[in-house]
Amino acid sequence: MLSRSNVGFRRSVVNDTGLRAQNQTTSGQSTKKLFKAIDDENLGDFERALAEGANVNAFDKGYTPLMTIIMNGDDSPTHLKMMTLLLQHQSLKINAQETKENNTALHLALCMENRNFVQILLRHTGLNVNIKNIHRIDFQGNFSHTPEEYIRKIGQVQDKNFSHLTIEIQKAQTGKELLDVLSNRNIDRAKRLLNQELNPNCWKRNSNEEIETPLSLIIKSCLQGITEDNEEVLTKLLKHKELDFSQIKPIPAIEQNSRLKQIIEQAMKERLTDAINRKDLGDVKELVEDHCFINRAIVNAVLGNVNNPSESIKNYLNEKFPASAEQPVANTHNVQSEINDEFIAQELQRLENLEGELERTKAQLAEKEQELNRTVDERTRDTDKISQLEKELRQVRQGNQERIHTLTDQVARLTREKSQLKNLRDELERTKTQLRKKEQELDRVVSERDTNKISQLKRDFSQQRSELQTQNQDLNNKNRKLSEASIYNRRQSNYASASFVLSGAFAIGACLTISNLEICISLAVAAFVFLTIGCYCSYKASTVLSDVISTEFGNVISLR
Repeated sequence: MLSRSNVGFRRSVVNDTGLRAQNQTTSGQSTKKLFKAIDDENLGDFERALAEGANVNAFDKGYTPLMTIIMNGDDSPTHLKMMTLLLQHQSLKINAQETKENNTALHLALCMENRNFVQILLRHTGLNVNIKNIHRIDFQGNFSHTPEEYIRKIGQVQDKNFSHLTIEIQKAQTGKELLDVLSNRNIDRAKRLLNQELNPNCWKRNSNEEIETPLSLIIKSCLQGITEDNEEVLTKLLKHKELDFSQIKPIPAIEQNSRLKQIIEQAMKERLTDAINRKDLGDVKELVEDHCFINRAIVNAVLGNVNNPSESIKNYLNEKFPASAEQPVANTHNVQSEINDEFIAQELQRLENLEGELERTKAQLAEKEQELNRTVDERTRDTDKISQLEKELRQVRQGNQERIHTLTDQVARLTREKSQLKNLRDELERTKTQLRKKEQELDRVVSERDTNKISQLKRDFSQQRSELQTQNQDLNNKNRKLSEASIYNRRQSNYASASFVLSGAFAIGACLTISNLEICISLAVAAFVFLTIGCYCSYKASTVLSDVISTEFGNVISLR
């Protein structure tokens, strides 16, 4: 509410002094009552549990009351009201983390993809958007993410775009900046900020522990004196499509300031006219439900300026703002001047008739009352049945949310495993490619080594062939020399044999002619000459062959 002017939220705020006044047993019972009221969607029990000192930071099944509302996934007006009461509780730890993955309430609201929850949480100036959770991804280890990083990661895994949720964080930051500049009475900066996307419902507590919002601050400024600048800021703020009108309360200060009241009513007329022209019954209800400046006169003025409003909107507005019945006015100039007995008798008769009519009316009322009681009993039974069905519906919805959460985790896990398998397949392909390169390189090396070896073998073979050819040539030379030596030996042997035969013949002749000394001596000399020649030829024959053999033997030794 506005400081010293009672402008602000209509929500009740639970003071923690009442919490300290309760004993531990009562607090525990009221805390259980608080969680049960959330499950039953019973706003009355919820408010009573808070008044009795329920612990708004207690955990049940790993969640605080605020987290329990979020995990139910139902953003009905009752649950939104409960969230607002919790957020305004001075003992609330807005940045508490649940026990499973250390998620904050903002982590969970983003994970549930609930924009209303996200917006209401981000109104709280104590909310820290940089707290990280700790969650595990199979085969990859533990990871920590802020709420914005977390929902972006989920979007990548599920191939979804959650920008409509993440933008609320930036809008809240701008809204809190607007709250600060209005606190510092910087109207020019506020005008520039209102041209950006922002959350107009951010709030904080002032030094008097009263809740202040941008709207309450600008109304306070206008109450001190309306200028062109603060009027522009007020008008822009009132026309903001996301403004919570329950922040405005009918106070004498506004009622007495006709200019301020006119500005507010004019902005409301324009918003209501736009909603009726768009035939948006939901927006119309949101505008008039908790708005104290919407009245029958404004509704009539708006309906008069709208062409063909829908019947549902007209019926709703007529039911919400019924027309005032005309009051009969007594004519003081027609007072009867005289009262006589006949007039008294007539009046008495009329009174008797009225008494009879009254008795009949009482009897009819008694019948109607009995019928009403029967109807109320039937309605009560129907209401109990509806409440039971609603409770079962909430339980089924909660179970479905848990199953959805489980399936989401499974999908995320399978997606991660698929990504890991894809990475492994890519790595396998890279390994295969590397192996093929290694094989090609190995083949190239082997080929080069084989080529070098073959070249070496060819060179060795050529060298050996050359040596063999040389040896063969040598052998041929040897054979030729031996052949020549053999021929020469045979020739010399033949010469020696012939010489020995002739020597023998001449010796015999000399013996036969011994009587003739001259002839005998001649024959003896001839025999000796032929003998000498035979010995010489025999010697030459033997020496030539031995020389060739000794020469070849020496060559063989030198080669070895």
